[in-house]
Amino acid sequence: MGEKIKSFEAWLLVSMLILAGFLTILLPTVSQPQGYTLIYAPPRAYNASDWMDIKAVYIKETQDKLYFYIEYYAPMPNSSEYIHNLFLYMDTDRNPQTGSLAYNIGIDSYINIRITGNNDSSWANLYKWDPTANGWKNLRDLKPDMKLAPSLSYWEVPINKEDIAYSPTGMDFYISAYSYVLTITATKITYTIGSNNRQITVDGYPGDWGTATPTLSLKPRGINPPELEISAIYLANDAENLYVRVDTRGKPTQSIPTGTLNRELYIYIDTDNSNRTGYKTYSGADYYAYAILNTQILKYPNIYYYKYTGTGTDSKWQQVSSTP
Repeated sequence: MGEKIKSFEAWLLVSMLILAGFLTILLPTVSQPQGYTLIYAPPRAYNASDWMDIKAVYIKETQDKLYFYIEYYAPMPNSSEYIHNLFLYMDTDRNPQTGSLAYNIGIDSYINIRITGNNDSSWANLYKWDPTANGWKNLRDLKPDMKLAPSLSYWEVPINKEDIAYSPTGMDFYISAYSYVLTITATKITYTIGSNNRQITVDGYPGDWGTATPTLSLKPRGINPPELEISAIYLANDAENLYVRVDTRGKPTQSIPTGTLNRELYIYIDTDNSNRTGYKTYSGADYYAYAILNTQILKYPNIYYYKYTGTGTDSKWQQVSSTP
């Protein structure tokens, strides 16, 4: 029986709705770049890893452009496995009845920025709402004009006022920022049914695994933070179930004061042990399980099961069940 671990990833979600023009917001004093005005200083969310945490967002206005400056508490690790993703939604006419209604504002334009730790796969795009097509139009590639700190601890993005129909009366906006790390690359594991028969109680405690040898041990890689780095994966079974145990190098955070911290695990399973059937991209996977745990680990864990329904190369999956 072949099994492939696709990825184990976490992200931090920080969202804030600003309901006033940027010139009228009262915010604490923060050291800021020259010529910029502070518009957003969120509370610290995840002290275990400063590179994930937004420190401040600033804005600067010139005759024909607006500049956004996003700063993090610490530099981003130099690896493609670390990713910042930010959406800045703008209601430029301050009318919730126009644009795309979301987050209690009428979004007329938005910026999507994605940056990897080594900047090998990064983009910045401006989208504008098209009322005729009732959808979003990719208006402009912003990356050529984007300024990145060498350490990727901040970035600066200019947009043309004309592109977003900017009005000097200000605008409403909503920020949604994700930071996440892929803590294991796609890894194939072979497990023989019956090779580790055990009666496992799924309660988060390892005692019933006894002295079982890990099916896969992983060398330390210095993942920041260590609580998201996988150190070992164990497999076992009884007459009805396959059990997967994942160990990490640090104790998981139980809660954060704001935002959401998620851990996700994808397990693709080749149940007939044949590469000729199932999803060929993952060695003939016939099923996959998707597990998600958030910061309140014992409150909201869930596993979703999917069956492959495609022809081998297309990604067609049907959910068959879920287990809290």
